[in-house]
Amino acid sequence: MPTTCPDVPGDLLDSRGQWADPARYDAQAVKLARRVREAFQPFAATVSPEVLVAEASSRRLAEGVEGADRRDDENEVGDHAHD
Repeated sequence: MPTTCPDVPGDLLDSRGQWADPARYDAQAVKLARRVREAFQPFAATVSPEVLVAEASSRRLAEGVEGADRRDDENEVGDHAHD
C-alpha cells in the first residue's frame, strides 16, 4: 500500500482514515481478508512459494491476529461513513 504519491494528498492514501469510525473499517478489512482467503483456496496448490507467504499474511488478518482492537460486526463490506 503506497504511503506517498506525487500530487496526491497523504490523507487520501490512508483508507482507514477516510472512515468516520476506524473500528468499522477494521471489521470490514477482516471480513474482506476472509473473503479473499476463501476465494484463493482453489488455487493454493498451484502458486509459487512467494504467493503462499503473502496468503499466510492474509490468513493472519482474516483470523484477526493483526490488530487486537479489530472487531467484527454485522455491517456489509462497503457500508461505511461515506455512503
